[in-house]
Amino acid sequence: MDASFAQIQGYDTYPLKSPRRLEVFNGLETSASKITYIAVALMIVGDHHEPRALFFLTQLSENPIVLGLPWLAKHEVTIKAAILALIFESDHC
Repeated sequence: MDASFAQIQGYDTYPLKSPRRLEVFNGLETSASKITYIAVALMIVGDHHEPRALFFLTQLSENPIVLGLPWLAKHEVTIKAAILALIFESDHC
């Protein structure tokens, strides 16, 4: 999640005990600085909701929130890019 977006939305933020690297899909580290904070926020995506979703805070350019592969895998999300939709197929949801 973009740190400025989290601040504007008034989300609760907490420092991490240890900084984390931010890697992009190909495993390379981004040019953004290390992640030192998380935000806690209500997340609603279609019919799916999480009352206390945790987001690492960093500097993002175009999208205020990026869902990671571990989260997408946990929720067994199918991405329908042509119609800009996420389909949840997990019993977890």
